[in-house]
Amino acid sequence: MNRARAKLILTISLAAIAIVLLMPLHEPGLALAKRVLRAKFNDVQQITPRELSAWIADTNRPAPILLDVRESPEFAVSRIANARRINPQDTASDLLSALPADRSIVVYCAVGYRSNKMARRLQAAGITNVFNLEGSIFAWASDGNPIENDAGATNRVHPFNWMGKKLLAPEHQADVPSLRH
Repeated sequence: MNRARAKLILTISLAAIAIVLLMPLHEPGLALAKRVLRAKFNDVQQITPRELSAWIADTNRPAPILLDVRESPEFAVSRIANARRINPQDTASDLLSALPADRSIVVYCAVGYRSNKMARRLQAAGITNVFNLEGSIFAWASDGNPIENDAGATNRVHPFNWMGKKLLAPEHQADVPSLRH
């Protein structure tokens, strides 16, 4: 492992520890997570939940393609309306044939790590109109934006793991098993 990679892993690990230990409340923890991810993925265009909500509501502008970069159990609990789930491990070439070149794409996951990685992959493949939803579905739900599942509207989100529970308001936490420990 090279020095730069080791330093990055240490920085991310320390930030995660700070989120868990120093900021146990969801709002400051999510704000810190967004800052850390913005710094790590400074080459990815970000869009806030407020900006995305306005874009979706604007009938004079083509709606973006929404890609949910989470595991199936997360997607089953809730998602943004009209989002399409993609596997977090998909490569850009796996997706290129299914994505129209003339539409903007917004990717999201739980808090933003997996979706920022996907946005970076798509950018590397030549897609320039790709955005990451800053704070992802945690921030989207926390801001009061609508989410749904197969049964209709919901206010619950899969917290992904124990750390996700620290970043998600209790009223939005689905009572489901963690995907990672």
